[in-house]
Amino acid sequence: MPHASRPVSALTAGLLAGSCTTLVALGAVGALLHLSRGWVLAAAGACLVAALLDVLGVSARRRLQVPERWRHTMPLPVAAFLYGILLGAGIAGAVPAAAVWAVLLLVVALGSPATALAVGIALGVGRALPVLAARSADAISERPGALRVVRVLAACAVATAALTGAARATVVPAAEDPSAVVGELAWQEPGVGGFLRIAGETKQLPGSNPAIGGALVAWRNGDQVTVATRETLVPLFEEQIVGVRDIAVSDTWLVLRTVDAAGSSRLIAQSIANTNVHKIIAGVKPPTVVGRPSLSGGIVVFATSTRLGSWISAIDLATDKVRRLRTSTKAQLLNPTLFGSDLLYVESARCSQQLRLEPVDRKGGRALLTLPARRGRRPGP
Repeated sequence: MPHASRPVSALTAGLLAGSCTTLVALGAVGALLHLSRGWVLAAAGACLVAALLDVLGVSARRRLQVPERWRHTMPLPVAAFLYGILLGAGIAGAVPAAAVWAVLLLVVALGSPATALAVGIALGVGRALPVLAARSADAISERPGALRVVRVLAACAVATAALTGAARATVVPAAEDPSAVVGELAWQEPGVGGFLRIAGETKQLPGSNPAIGGALVAWRNGDQVTVATRETLVPLFEEQIVGVRDIAVSDTWLVLRTVDAAGSSRLIAQSIANTNVHKIIAGVKPPTVVGRPSLSGGIVVFATSTRLGSWISAIDLATDKVRRLRTSTKAQLLNPTLFGSDLLYVESARCSQQLRLEPVDRKGGRALLTLPARRGRRPGP
């Protein structure tokens, strides 16, 4: 009996390894492609349709088959493990299934290796269950109905999760100047003030133009700037900054955009640990305008606009090293934000406005949102 269980264990291990490896690879490909939410919705719809076809018994039989000679030329546990590798993701063998192809397509569209790994584990375990229940390596070919159920459930689960994730959004009418970290959002409502959404609860802040970063939140009341812990809203410090308009904050730095009576704008960086440490990192006179800053740890990014064009700069506040990330003479670049190795920004041209997500070091990402061009485009944010 122990000897009989070895092929079963080997096949189970192979199913998990093959499923996880294949799906993680597809998830990595999707991450490189940066497919839009429309592709995710289309792939999720395809999953649901494929699951329905499998329920109805519509054949998706393929002529692919694992090599029969392996079981005669190799030790059975080795052959069973290799069979599992090939069968794990469901793209080899002749068992009818439509949902498996849609699941693979959806994993690419989601573009998340972590999600792909979770799907791979679930699919591999689901495919192994009939084998473990029957304690026979032949069960995977003898029970196509059980495999069809596994694929249908997997397709429905992944599609439902994708549709839920794509549809899940915090919609706030009449809001502007958003600031976000994972799962939390701050914004300004014109004529009302600043708001913070944390742990599913929305709170109105005692000020306007809020920004969040690290574990902190900051806002202003006129020229008074307050920096507080985000969970409790207990102030760490307050100070007067004449002409302050926009704020960015992280656990280590506070960056302020100020505009004086003559229209000159500048960015001031201040240490959170030592509020006496200030430095001016950018300053321009009209018609040139410096835009709203954004912080990612100790890196601040911002846009500068003139009548001839605009550009996005990044400054390492620890070393004062400056990098120019994007330049355009045909479009206005606005409101840049760093997300790890990606850059999110607005590109406003004559015919349209696009919210773009691209790798920091190169162009060629994707447009997350496209809107008509705004009227009366001006040379500053």
